[in-house]
Amino acid sequence: MDDIRYLTHAVRLAQQQLGQTGQNPTVAAILANEKGLISYGVHPGAGQPHAEIIAFQRAKQKDLSSATLYVTLEPCSHTGRTPPCTRAIIQSGVARVVLGHIDPNPQVAGQGVAALKAAGIECLIAPLPDIIELYRTYRHHHQHHQLWVDLKIAHTQDHLLAGPQGKPLSITGPDTNLWTQLQRAQHEALLTSSATLRADNPAFNARLHGQHIKKPLFVITQFADLPLTLKCFETTASITLLHSKQAPQARLNQLRQHGIQCYCIPHPWGKAYWSSVFEYIYQLGFRTLWCELGAHGLSSCLALGLAHRVYRLISSHCAQHGLHFSIDDLAPHYIQSHLVQSFNDDQLWVHERSPIADL
Repeated sequence: MDDIRYLTHAVRLAQQQLGQTGQNPTVAAILANEKGLISYGVHPGAGQPHAEIIAFQRAKQKDLSSATLYVTLEPCSHTGRTPPCTRAIIQSGVARVVLGHIDPNPQVAGQGVAALKAAGIECLIAPLPDIIELYRTYRHHHQHHQLWVDLKIAHTQDHLLAGPQGKPLSITGPDTNLWTQLQRAQHEALLTSSATLRADNPAFNARLHGQHIKKPLFVITQFADLPLTLKCFETTASITLLHSKQAPQARLNQLRQHGIQCYCIPHPWGKAYWSSVFEYIYQLGFRTLWCELGAHGLSSCLALGLAHRVYRLISSHCAQHGLHFSIDDLAPHYIQSHLVQSFNDDQLWVHERSPIADL
């Protein structure tokens, strides 16, 4: 049986649910035997059936004594909002389980595999590179108990972020823009600045395959003075304004009457400020954050090395005049980079944060 092929297929299914499962990790499971695919399952979100259970339900009680269960993440062995999956796996009668990643959650952490082996079920762990990447932010959450932050930069070939006086500049093409929409969908929350909203008036949702996926949006704003006519107030799942102590109380009261959440960041601009922003978002239950910031916020994040990854989108055309971005801004915190993908005339480079930045 082709274990790698089935497990790879499970990864592709799980990837489609990234950012859609709340505080639970995205997981997919496949049941197969020598004759081929029997069934599959994808976990839809917290409190709902796990991927393994859905796969068993779809199998409709077929004889599974010769079947293998392929699952991207170690089956749970504890009772949370749902019963332990290990119990259902043992009761199903499957012969073996192939899993891609041990669950870093201390409530599982190898105990699922131990329970299956104790029941006489053969277990194989196959940590495919795509699975390691799939659970990158989930591992980070359990190992470091902090938010994973991804930052997007888009600039022209001559390193311009925007036009003169910060005016909007069309930089990337349709394929690149679709990739950005995918990133928004796959992250649990989004962060931008009031300057970006004023300049571009973006919807700040994820537009994929005819669907408009609403995401929670956090906005950095000093005075909480954004006009309520901006698109984002209608197109996001929720909006939280991260304002300074200078924001007028009367304005904050008005915003709250419209269902807009407001939170004061008491620190001046700098590392303590950003740490407060990220810790607040993390304490709300979010694990991943996608950032599209204006030039000022972008420069600050890079200078302090706060994002875990920087995704740099480079257009092939030049604009000649506008706000400039220097590649030197990525040093010394982001010393590793590689070309990941080309979108017609655009390129995507990924810069990983250096381990030195965490010292």
